[in-house]
Amino acid sequence: MDNQKLDFGCGNSKKAGFIGIDNNPNAKNADIICDLNKFPYPFEESSIIEIFASHIAEHLNDLEGFFAEIYRIAKPNAKLILKVPHYSYGFVHPLHKHGFSVLTFIYFNKSSKESYGQETFEVKNVKLYWRRPGYQHGPLIKLLDRLINRIANIKPFICERYWCYLVGGFEEIEFVVEIKK
Repeated sequence: MDNQKLDFGCGNSKKAGFIGIDNNPNAKNADIICDLNKFPYPFEESSIIEIFASHIAEHLNDLEGFFAEIYRIAKPNAKLILKVPHYSYGFVHPLHKHGFSVLTFIYFNKSSKESYGQETFEVKNVKLYWRRPGYQHGPLIKLLDRLINRIANIKPFICERYWCYLVGGFEEIEFVVEIKK
């Protein structure tokens, strides 16, 4: 099938219009049970137009293999939305294996000096979140969150490099990426 959209790690809340992928057979909205640590993924080359992956990449054994598989199954100019814990906060979870920074995709771009693959991922947008969106917080935290997010996302690299520990780190980083073939 052409023009498929995938929701990796959908669990019980799959995005509308997406095929739900999860490794847990009890995930209520999973259309396909698939271990993302095992390659190849059950999709044809250049068949996917969008991939949404929220808080799964940090748990994978082989991040290089994960990005290579995304590149393989994606159509040219496909969209990847990747949400992961920011390194300043993400290592509090005992099962997280990888840290992520606003610079993560520099290492997964074949034109980079220090590339770890033959893929090209063009980051269209990166956003830091002091508190992970979608969780309930009191009014003061919500106000602080909006203020910190607004300031931090003026220049995410500068914020990450020099300022993030002053506000206790960031719970989430979101990448919107175009896959170039």
